[in-house]
Amino acid sequence: MSATPEDPFKNVPRNIKISIAIAIGITTTMLISYVTYFHNYPISHKTGEWGSFGDFFGGILNPVVAFMALYWLTKSVQVQRAELNEVKNEMKIASGIQSDQARTQNKQRFEDTFFSLLEQLNKEQEKLLAQTFISPTGGTISFSALRFVIDKNDDICAARLYLHTHNSKIGSYFRVLYHLLQFIAKHHIKKEINNKRELAEQLQRGKPSDEEKFYSNLVRSFLNNDVVALLAYNCATTDNIANYYIYRLLIERYCMLEHGVGLGSSVIDFYKDSSAFGKQTALEVFLV
Repeated sequence: MSATPEDPFKNVPRNIKISIAIAIGITTTMLISYVTYFHNYPISHKTGEWGSFGDFFGGILNPVVAFMALYWLTKSVQVQRAELNEVKNEMKIASGIQSDQARTQNKQRFEDTFFSLLEQLNKEQEKLLAQTFISPTGGTISFSALRFVIDKNDDICAARLYLHTHNSKIGSYFRVLYHLLQFIAKHHIKKEINNKRELAEQLQRGKPSDEEKFYSNLVRSFLNNDVVALLAYNCATTDNIANYYIYRLLIERYCMLEHGVGLGSSVIDFYKDSSAFGKQTALEVFLV
């Protein structure tokens, strides 16, 4: 324990020695004074005179002892308070360390799951881009060509329904992406969420934090441009009780269409009043 000018423990040993020295000094002085003034008198055999002798010593020593007792009682209270404050400070430090450790562990668990989902998403994207699809004319087309076919449809609802006819091939990818974005949102929204309605309400409140945007931007950076376009069609719903409505709120919250290139006019029109395009305007996206 380091000794500081405010440390009440610093002078305790010295004060104890001084107190003992004072007590011995006073007692010795009294004995010497008594012997000096009464040495010519013979030792008395009367109890009354011994009683007076005791009263003499008691009358002088008792106030001294009482004063010292009061002094050390006060000092002990000060020492106890200092010890209590020190314990409180140590508990605060320990609590802070535990809180930091808990936050670190919580973040580590989040990142472990996040990067695992991100890896799975990339694998699903590789498989998706390698898929072939049946065109409206009955031929076989690539994923990019599927996006081109859907873009030609001016009715976004009809385009979405056509896209969903290929759910057996695209569904797995979009489900993983949905769970990844939802995982980011639930981790950073500091409120208990019990159902989709509560999640929808929270997604529409405020803006994501810098940390939340960091993870969502990381996900967005891995998305193929054709995937971004079809993601917009996939989530194009105005029904706030539909399963895809939460998905739509997620891509708007995280500006998932911000770097989309050559998005169809129906997509631009549908999302123009939302935050899906981020810092870009709908016109800027359309002109890219």
